[in-house]
Amino acid sequence: MEEGVGVLRFQSTTASCGPASLRTALLARGIVRSEDELASLAGFKASEGTSPKGIVRALAAIAVEHPEVQPALLSEARDEIAILRLVNCLMGGSVVILCVDDNEHWSVAFGLLGLGVSTIIHVYDPAETEMVKHYKPGELLARWRGPGKKPYYGIIV
Repeated sequence: MEEGVGVLRFQSTTASCGPASLRTALLARGIVRSEDELASLAGFKASEGTSPKGIVRALAAIAVEHPEVQPALLSEARDEIAILRLVNCLMGGSVVILCVDDNEHWSVAFGLLGLGVSTIIHVYDPAETEMVKHYKPGELLARWRGPGKKPYYGIIV
């Protein structure tokens, strides 16, 4: 195995948060792939980043070799339901690639600490100096909310 291939890393370019988040989501499932391979599978473009369809397409390609990877969408209008669905996914052992910062950035929700009013959600962010951030539900909702009728969007892995 290539040295350091199974560790968290920063995104390689300012626009490659999609492939970097996809790489980390797969690592959480025990699947090691390079950011470059995932960028190619997802149709990443430096000028446009990575579309949600591109991430799903890359996951579908990985699923051929790893049938346990069956991506599903989390698309929700109501904040309280979005957080409940996210927490439910995390409790079930999934990770969720979140579309954050007004649909301009991808990050990965991967774990929980506590439940109820004291819940903390752990999020990997490939662009942040502190790669792992810890959010209370309201804090995450503020960052997660995007435009449109269903402003809370993610891809369950």
